[in-house]
Order: sequence, then C-alpha cells, then structure tokens
Amino acid sequence: MMGAQWRLLAAACLWHHIEGQDYQVTDRRVEYEGAPVSPGTFDNVTAKQCQAFCNGNSTCNSFSYCGSSCYLKQACIVEGESLVSASLWTDGCVTYDQPCSALALYTAMPRLLLEQGAEIDNVMTDNLGTCAEACNSNPQCKSFTFFAPSRGCHLKDKCVESGDALVAEDSPAAVYRSFYRCCTCTTTTTTTTESPWQVLPRALEFEGIPVIPGTYEGAHTVLQCQAFCDSNSSCRSVTFCDAGCYLKQHCASVDQPLVPVEGWNGCVTYYKPCGGLTAGSSESSESAENSTSNISNASDVANNTGPNSSELSSTTTASANPSDATPNLVEFALSVSAAETTRLTWQALWLPAALLATFR
Repeated sequence: MMGAQWRLLAAACLWHHIEGQDYQVTDRRVEYEGAPVSPGTFDNVTAKQCQAFCNGNSTCNSFSYCGSSCYLKQACIVEGESLVSASLWTDGCVTYDQPCSALALYTAMPRLLLEQGAEIDNVMTDNLGTCAEACNSNPQCKSFTFFAPSRGCHLKDKCVESGDALVAEDSPAAVYRSFYRCCTCTTTTTTTTESPWQVLPRALEFEGIPVIPGTYEGAHTVLQCQAFCDSNSSCRSVTFCDAGCYLKQHCASVDQPLVPVEGWNGCVTYYKPCGGLTAGSSESSESAENSTSNISNASDVANNTGPNSSELSSTTTASANPSDATPNLVEFALSVSAAETTRLTWQALWLPAALLATFR
C-alpha cells in the first residue's frame, strides 16, 4: 500500500505534490464514503500525515481530509463516483483514494448494463473491493453490479464488451454500476509481499539511540527513508519529518508513549516489528546460558559429583575428627548481581575454617 499512486476524485482538478506523489484535489468529497477504519480519526494533521496513517493500516483504502482532520475509510473508490452536491457541501472535506488491488482487472461502466446476464450470487456488502473479491473467487463470475448505499453486490455470468448498452441516465436503476473483466484475456498471477513497516500517529516520546550514519535531510520520501533503514542492520525504526529522515536503533511498538499533541512538530515514527525482542536481548540470553552453566557446576560441587569431588571429599575427611563439631553438609547460596548478570558470587552460609581454606 505504501508506494501506491493516490488520486483525488473530481471533475476540476488542482495538482498538489504530497509525499512524492501527485494528487488531484477537487472541491467536494464523495457522496458515500463507506465504513470507517478503527482507529482512524486524527486531528491537527496534514494531508501527508493522513496518507501515512492510511498507508500504515491494511484495511484503509481511502480517506476524507477536512481542513486539518483526517478520517480513514475502508471504501474502494473509482473514477466517476458521485460527489456531494455543492449546496450540501458544508464541511469542506475532500476524498483521497488509492487503487484497490481487487479491482485491478475490472473496468467500471458509467451506469448499469441494460442486459446484465444471469445472477450467480447476491453478496450483501457496501465495500466495492469486497464485491470484486467475491467475483474473483467465483470461476463463473465474469461481471458484477454494485450500489454501496443499498449494500447491493450482484455477481453475474455475462461477458461484457465495452460497447454494450446501458440503462438510461434517468432510470431508477442507474444508481447501480456494472463492473466487468475481460473474458478472453490471458492473465498472470503475481505474488506481492506486504511491507513489514508500520506507522504511529505521532513520533515516539523516546526515540532511542540514533544510527550512525543515520540522518538524511532534504526531499526524501517515506519509502526512501525506510530503504535507508533496511540497508542498515542496526536500524529498527525511523522518525520521518518534513525536514528529513532519522534512523533509530529503538524497537518501537504501538503501546509506547508518543509525544504530546500540544507542540507536536508533525514528525511520525515508522517501525518494523522486532519479533518480541528488544535491543540487548541476545546479550541477556547469553548471560542466562552462562548462569545456567554455573548453577549446574555449583550443584555438582555441592553433591560431590563435580570434577574435583574426590579431592573435596578427601580434604573434608582429613580435616574432620570426632572431637570437632564439623558438619558433613556444606550449604551454598548463589547470588546473581542485577547489574552484571554474568558475574556469580558464591557465599558460604556456614563453612568451617578448614574447608574454607581448601576453597581458597
């Protein structure tokens, strides 16, 4: 989703350059925006930041941008969508959308076909992408009709030609549109890998240690910033701002605190999941292995089964006599320093002087 070409629907267009992509900006939003994405409402953000939020959510296909407020939507939008009438357009919102992969093979007709063919199935959904996926998964489906407000998705067996007749513009059925794919075309299947990158609404409050070199200022896109991080083995997250790209070693996650909204400079954090590991976990694992090994050795000594058990046993026997109150059991406590996990300190809880001299 990250590198997709976005477009803004409308008849008259004014071009804006956002995030290295060209956007067509029109005067009104689409009439039916579809179900919201949750979480999907962000205030006091730019259009570029709104796009970044949509890119970071796999269920987002479009968004409404109203002044400085951003509303993510699930709806797949196609050219020719109805816009709100000028008389009802009071919120100043416009709609941005990106091409939906489910619709890649389909052509949208301006209205409903006059002859639609036999109906294969009726799918109740207001999401155009979901309707297209239903047709894709049915080998008998060659086209479908769709009208979002009534949740109407009707799969058809008709092979449509571009010149096929449509219903009249003033027909009540004209609210529906027909979508078709080529019945005689040869298609190839390609496999795409979903980007591992995720985005937070704002920058992390604690961004962590920077990567060196890891500062790239100037006109860089999010994709370029992520590519810089991907090429550096110590980079796990990036802070992306209008002014530049900053690589970080920090393992970020959605539950970490963000910078306060008050005074937010517009920077956001992108991160790759670290698989549940944090920096330094490998060192901790190695320390734990060393600790386990030392504990095992300690157990051997205490039970007279270690490599020096015979020497220890003979020394203990030689130093003991009936007149002494020397016990036969030596107890040890293992203390592991919290600051230095690889250092083990043995402490004798009760040790005769003769036996203590042996260990020295």
